[in-house]
Amino acid sequence: VQATPSQPRKVGLVCSSLAQLSQAMAPVPRRVLRAQTDDQHPSESSHTNGKQRADRKSLQAAPEEDEDDWLLSDGVAQWIDDFATVRACRWAFDACFELYQAALECTSPSSPSSGSSSRAGPSKKKEGEEVQLKDAALQFVSANKVPLGFLTSFVLVCAICIGGEKSGVDRRLEVPGDAVEATSALESNRSVQLTRDNFDQLVTFSNDVWIVQVFRHDSPPCAIFHPFWENKTQEHSDLVRFGRIDMAISHDLTKWLPVRIRVLPTVLKFSRHLGMVDIFPITESNQTSQALSEFVLNSFPIIDLPIHDNSSLVKWSSGASRQHKVLLVTPGGEDYKSQQVAQKLAARWSEIFELRIVDAAKLDLLLLPTEVQTALAPNNVSDQQAAMFLFPASGSATPVTVSQISWPPGEEELVLKLLGFAEHIGPSLSVPSSDLFCRPLPTLRVYCLVLLDATETMMSQALKELRESHEQYMTEVKEIQAGGGEVLENEDKFVVPVLRLLRTPVGMEPSVESCHAPEFRRMEMILGGASAFLMDLKNGRMAALRGAGSFHGLYAQIAYEDSLAWTSNLLDSTKYLPDCSEDLWKRFTRQLRHAASWDMLLFFAFVILLVELIARAMDSDSMGWWLGILAVLIPPLLMSPPFQRWCVAQLPGWCFPAKLLDEVPQ
Repeated sequence: VQATPSQPRKVGLVCSSLAQLSQAMAPVPRRVLRAQTDDQHPSESSHTNGKQRADRKSLQAAPEEDEDDWLLSDGVAQWIDDFATVRACRWAFDACFELYQAALECTSPSSPSSGSSSRAGPSKKKEGEEVQLKDAALQFVSANKVPLGFLTSFVLVCAICIGGEKSGVDRRLEVPGDAVEATSALESNRSVQLTRDNFDQLVTFSNDVWIVQVFRHDSPPCAIFHPFWENKTQEHSDLVRFGRIDMAISHDLTKWLPVRIRVLPTVLKFSRHLGMVDIFPITESNQTSQALSEFVLNSFPIIDLPIHDNSSLVKWSSGASRQHKVLLVTPGGEDYKSQQVAQKLAARWSEIFELRIVDAAKLDLLLLPTEVQTALAPNNVSDQQAAMFLFPASGSATPVTVSQISWPPGEEELVLKLLGFAEHIGPSLSVPSSDLFCRPLPTLRVYCLVLLDATETMMSQALKELRESHEQYMTEVKEIQAGGGEVLENEDKFVVPVLRLLRTPVGMEPSVESCHAPEFRRMEMILGGASAFLMDLKNGRMAALRGAGSFHGLYAQIAYEDSLAWTSNLLDSTKYLPDCSEDLWKRFTRQLRHAASWDMLLFFAFVILLVELIARAMDSDSMGWWLGILAVLIPPLLMSPPFQRWCVAQLPGWCFPAKLLDEVPQ
């Protein structure tokens, strides 16, 4: 801003000083400083020239500093914030000065007037000055709408923040009496310490509901919130899993957390059936304990089957859906704990089954199918007995299988019933399904029998042989116990679910080719051409079953560790098994990084063609060109598995219902 002769000289000096200050704040790289030093022409004395030559030699002798290293150093972000603040202040000062200058030009007399005329109308002159000043202000506002809008929003936000801090409301948290006292390190024995290395394996690919807290041990708000956290971990550890991320250990949260952490503590909810991350609003009031309990308990779906009339159950079971249906008929009574366990399993198994629960007193047995009537007869269902039904996803009022279960049931008993129902499906192995089928139970070990590229007939045959193997092994155990022998406690406490691992796509089932499995080739080398293997997910090991024509003696081999060559510390399900959570963009960038030269040439040719079509469509404004662009884009999109899964997810469930195996041994 340059001052005019008619303005005070002080204003011009202030403006020029502010401009010099903002220019001086910008750090100049040493290369530029050296270039400026070389361009300076000595004009004063020989002493000055000698000093300049010495400085020039010292600069040339010093090693060059890279500007990139300086930009990546600490404190640059703070300098950028300061520079932006100074620039904003300079703009505000310049704008005010221009407004003041316009006001001076409007109010200054255009020509000298006589004293009589000036004395004649002083009131009219003041009115003219006020009108001209208002016009200048309106012109300034219309020319600077966006900056003034930002400044107004900034002032309002600051006023709201200051008003909230000074409102006088006591925001201190009231710690519950039964809560655990916070320690200086904010330790939590029931919470899992999460880092970038174990977050995906424990949280991202898990079927459980995870409540994750991001904190710092030296943060006062985190110390106040810690007793609430410990209290809820003790109350709800049987329903959800709790984890914590210490920002003092994990500094790069923005690279692996799906949300940006702005305040501490931050409590997040992760679950596959929810789809997106949910954030807990910390209210900082005496209702924090109740709000946190509701945040945990609202993590599960509502599974009560609405019974509006006598045909509600038949309508539900006969309708087509994407998942197979499981109905749990309870003997009646309010059992809130058992309801929570069923809700937890409904959330865990939501990708396999649609689990519903209904009270037997609400059903009219005369209107139900014969199989359901038999299972719900008074001699089969009592106050301590419930029934579970499996209905096909294609829709049928007749259940595929029925199973009796004690009431109230334990979580492990319900899981075993669901594993038995899963035998009728022939599930495919992937990262989420490995956590679902192969995770060890509280009192039982789990060994998954995995068949490579197995057909439905092969799955049915393996299930039949495995059932015979189990019966044969239990007969041997009884004979040993009858003869006075001892059987180790862990020898007979295990189950063997059967799954198939597909290398090539079969429908919309997860496969190595359609999903992401970066280390599958290494697992193939370990298997050595075997068509089946055992997987122990808990210990991270697997055993190839080479030359196994049948599985009649598999239970005895597992119990006695006989002729099983286990390969330990190699099984990481997130790397070896198919991961179908990869979206379209991630798959595209991954294939582009590993593409061959010929594929890269084809890709660039396709991009050039697409750009040409878009340019012609925008130039001609014709619908035909846009239809041509769609015709070019649709074929490669239809060949992409993520796009195929997205399209199937948008369609109704009856379009792609899940299938059942034809022959399953009972």
